[in-house]
Amino acid sequence: MRQLRHPHIDSIEPDVVAAGGSLRVHGYNLKADPIRLSFVDAFVTPAEDDVTSEQIEVTLPTGLLAGVNSVQVIHDLEFGTPDDPYPGFESNAAIFLLRPTIMPGTVTPPSAP
Repeated sequence: MRQLRHPHIDSIEPDVVAAGGSLRVHGYNLKADPIRLSFVDAFVTPAEDDVTSEQIEVTLPTGLLAGVNSVQVIHDLEFGTPDDPYPGFESNAAIFLLRPTIMPGTVTPPSAP
């Protein structure tokens, strides 16, 4: 029988990360099946090998905006019918800063009036 435990985030590292980078979530009761991480409007399912009860390592999803973002650990519940998981336990939210990336490009001067 599956034990139901409320996940808790103690810290994340790094607290400033570039787009596409990896984030490590530290805490307790983090491991569950199924598990997903919520990033504002995006969800990520971490690889099973990247999840322990005390740590999750995950690559940030695309589409996050630069600036302050948050992450939560979500343990969904499966009841069998329908197969879609039901919302279960959610951790506290932890914040991190997504560092903007400046891409090289061409500067076009403003046109004269």
